[in-house]
Amino acid sequence: RSSSSVPTMRSRWAETHRDAPGARIAAVDARRHGWYATFGPARQSDKSAKGTAGGVAALVKKYLTNLPLSDAKGPQGDIGGSFDYVGRSIRVGGQEVLVFGGYFEGGSELRSCNQTILLRIDYWTRGGAVPFILMADFNMPLIGWDKAEIDWRSKLKAVTIAPRGESITCRAGKGSLIDYALVSEAIAPLIDSFEVDLTGPFWPHW
Repeated sequence: RSSSSVPTMRSRWAETHRDAPGARIAAVDARRHGWYATFGPARQSDKSAKGTAGGVAALVKKYLTNLPLSDAKGPQGDIGGSFDYVGRSIRVGGQEVLVFGGYFEGGSELRSCNQTILLRIDYWTRGGAVPFILMADFNMPLIGWDKAEIDWRSKLKAVTIAPRGESITCRAGKGSLIDYALVSEAIAPLIDSFEVDLTGPFWPHW
């Protein structure tokens, strides 16, 4: 939302598959185009000698007061400490909002390493007390949250939000919607737009 005293909050998330050198180049490029960003370099894929897994980014417009999380590295906090999640802290109208980008391992749903990501979100948000937006490749349809052993949405005081007007974000097979957001209940009604960038270069995702 925007008013004379509270600016519109604009942020982006991306699954980049960039290694550490590529992530640093991307962070410089993001700053040149008006964004502060934290990139988590991708790691070597377990399935392919040439492939990578994860590599994520959280970007926030420069006109917003924002800082990287304390586990970020580099002079601008542009390199995150993990390949599967990164975040930045924003101040909007005196309120802190945390923005995260994430990559959840396929086949693990909300268990194992994916549960570790959610535990880190729980830590940074103090159990959901600090409003947040986690945009991620969850590698799991929305119904998976209803089947999880732990009710993470209730635990984090959050709701899941799908991109506007999209039923497919991954084109593999018959297509599926596995890229969406987990958002604090307190700020979910304030989100005006949540959209997919259809120019994304990585198959099978947009």
